[in-house]
Amino acid sequence: MKLQDFTASIESLQDSTNPFATVIASHLRAQISSGRPEDRYRFKVDLVRSLYEKQWQAEQVRRLFRFIDWVMDLPSPLELQFRDTLMQIESEKHMPYLTSIERLAKDEGKIEGKIEGKIEGKIQLLQDLLGLPVMSDSVLEGMTTQQLESLYTDLRQRVDSR
Repeated sequence: MKLQDFTASIESLQDSTNPFATVIASHLRAQISSGRPEDRYRFKVDLVRSLYEKQWQAEQVRRLFRFIDWVMDLPSPLELQFRDTLMQIESEKHMPYLTSIERLAKDEGKIEGKIEGKIEGKIQLLQDLLGLPVMSDSVLEGMTTQQLESLYTDLRQRVDSR
């Protein structure tokens, strides 16, 4: 069976209390919205909003948010709009699970690198997601563009193979 076999039931996957259903829905929504950032933005907001509807523990929400955020990468302007929307959702639901992730990531410089399009920030984010030691800014700044691109490609492949 392939994940695409579930395309017709994305809505029920998204509403399911099974975390794997959320992962599958995120993956399918990412595929559907490839090359259509406005659609991806709407899908990402819907998926994150659905995380708040479920009665999961904060750590489970954080892990799923990290996956959704990685799979449904947005261009910089929409990423900023998403962060604003996320804060609004959190205030409506009185559940600041996700803002704490953003604060921690911002403190470590990961979100800025991703938003600014810096490959160094993306590398650090992927290393963190993979549970690897995160390279310092100074180590990454000492690498050539070719080395950075090679490392980034390797990390993306490792994440994709999971």
